[in-house]
Amino acid sequence: MTQVASKKEKNKGKQNLKYSEEFKNFLIVLGTFSPRALNLFRQNLEGLTIQNIRRLRSNSEDILTDPTLCFENVAHFKRFLDSIGYDGPIAAMSDNTKLKPRLRYSLQMGCIIGSTFSVNETSIETYNDIPLVINKIKENNSIAKYVRVYILQVPLPKFPPVIIALLPNNRSDKTESIVNIHKLLLDFAQELGLHIISIGSDGATGQNQCYRVYIGHPYIGD
Repeated sequence: MTQVASKKEKNKGKQNLKYSEEFKNFLIVLGTFSPRALNLFRQNLEGLTIQNIRRLRSNSEDILTDPTLCFENVAHFKRFLDSIGYDGPIAAMSDNTKLKPRLRYSLQMGCIIGSTFSVNETSIETYNDIPLVINKIKENNSIAKYVRVYILQVPLPKFPPVIIALLPNNRSDKTESIVNIHKLLLDFAQELGLHIISIGSDGATGQNQCYRVYIGHPYIGD
């Protein structure tokens, strides 16, 4: 705030303000609970915009910024293994978990989460975009009721599971679509040299059917 007052006295703009880590963390937490509160705070005082906070979070290597099953998420897991010198077997798991239907803005993702729309379709640039996107989701009856979680884990004690994908859905996925996702994971693993020895699931019918389909994948064997 002192910086802002000083710039006003000198008739200078508020660009390139430097904020402490504590103040940045406060703004991130505030924006996570309520983007509207963050917007009101900035209007009356000062602080980072939604876009700046999203950029700040996206630069963190510990943050999942793309919820889809993409190459970068799997590659991030591989870089972790390389950093600890591990080249052993990996267990993969998937589970279609029931959600409490709810829409909210995620600073981490920079979009409205809780729908079956893609990140690009729910991306938020300014506070005013939020009600527009939410209304579009509701009009299309696209609030997610389930989320399919994909996890990779080193099958040894004290190694926590790592989430590599979060796929919202309404439990209407066809066996073919689940098969394609699993094959994509195996293709990424083969390219990165990850030794996946098993893929566990929640035991749903669609999951069990898809295993019989992709068991002949060259990376799994016969």
